[in-house]
Amino acid sequence: MACHGGDGAGRPGAFPPLEGHVSELLGRDGGREYLLDVVLNGVSGPTEIDDEVYDGFMPGFRQLSDEEIAALMNYLSQAWGNSEALPADFELVTAEEVAERRSRELTPRAVGESQPR
Repeated sequence: MACHGGDGAGRPGAFPPLEGHVSELLGRDGGREYLLDVVLNGVSGPTEIDDEVYDGFMPGFRQLSDEEIAALMNYLSQAWGNSEALPADFELVTAEEVAERRSRELTPRAVGESQPR
């Protein structure tokens, strides 16, 4: 909540919004994997969302269990109206899926560079 805000709106220029953006990423090829990599490994480098550039750093949360990360991902996909814009074939993230992504350790910069556009 401190970074992206309790309403998921983010902070201009500092922390990108999760509201609307999570569901948009989940609709892109590779977006689901990218979001899992962000939560696991962190992310750094520039990204542009709605004509606003963000160039910060987010730490990863590898200390959370696979079940906790799956629950977090599922919350993010449903919160702030994101559920209304999810792809029709969206399925909830599973702990097994998180475990598979966890095996790929990436730097935050590599995650940032992999963002699907």
